[in-house]
Amino acid sequence: MFFIIFLLVTFSELCAASTHQQLVDNYSSTYCLSLEAAYGEGMMSEGGSKALEDMFRGIHPDHKRVLDIGSGLGGLPFYLAKKHRSQVTGVEINPWMVEEAKRRTPTGLAVDFVLITEDNL
Repeated sequence: MFFIIFLLVTFSELCAASTHQQLVDNYSSTYCLSLEAAYGEGMMSEGGSKALEDMFRGIHPDHKRVLDIGSGLGGLPFYLAKKHRSQVTGVEINPWMVEEAKRRTPTGLAVDFVLITEDNL
C-alpha cells in the first residue's frame, strides 16, 4: 500500500505554466534555506513540524512505503521515516534540493531522494 503525499498537479501541468528551468530557478539554494529558517529544519512551507503532526492525525503510515512528490529539503520524508518508520521515496525537480536532502539523510534512515527531469518522466 502506498500513501501519496502532496500530488496536486502533474509535472506536465507545472511545465505548461513555466519551463522546467524557471521552476528550478524559482527555488534557489538561498531561497530554500530562507524558507527553512522561517519554518524549521527541512521545512519549506508554513506550519513546520506542527503542521505535519496535524496532517497525519488519524492517518497511520506506520511501516508503509510512501512517495513524497515535491520533497524539497526532506522535512516530510525524514518525519515519516523517523516517527512512523515508513520507507519514503522523495521526488523533486530541483537538483540542488535532491543533493542537499541526500546529504542530510541520517545513516540508516529508510529514505531515498530521486531527481525528476524532463528526460526521465
